[in-house]
Amino acid sequence: MLGPDRFPVVTDPDEARRCPERATLSAIAHGAGPHMEEVLAAFLAGLMKTDDEHAKMYLDLVDDALTAAASRRLEELMESTPQYRGRIATKYMAKGREEGLAEGRAEVAKTAAHAVLTVLTARGLELSAAQRTQLAECTDLGRLDMWLKQAVTATRTDELFD
Repeated sequence: MLGPDRFPVVTDPDEARRCPERATLSAIAHGAGPHMEEVLAAFLAGLMKTDDEHAKMYLDLVDDALTAAASRRLEELMESTPQYRGRIATKYMAKGREEGLAEGRAEVAKTAAHAVLTVLTARGLELSAAQRTQLAECTDLGRLDMWLKQAVTATRTDELFD
């Protein structure tokens, strides 16, 4: 049987740097226990010795295994220590911003496509199934803006989608 008692409690940052994987397992098994501060600090020290891909994977594994309180403490440690904040936290905040911007652009495209459809429908112009698909799949905001402007004066939907 495999349980927390089978994993060592890694609290020494030097040990964690020598074997980040052991520090990761220790943080998963003991990160919310009585040695939480030392275990999480050692884990973060170990992360600094891994490449970005492994650091993200280890951080995600540990964060998923921690209690809510321990997860908050891990975030606090990352935010309060410049070397962790600089290497790990900033990277993931930037990634989150990029994902948010992509989601925002997708939402704007969806809204613009809906506006094109609304104008055409209000004018009594119906799109073919292929045109509806083309409109729904379009993510080019410039093209969607052009289609919206043309939808106001078009007499046939073919004028927009050629």
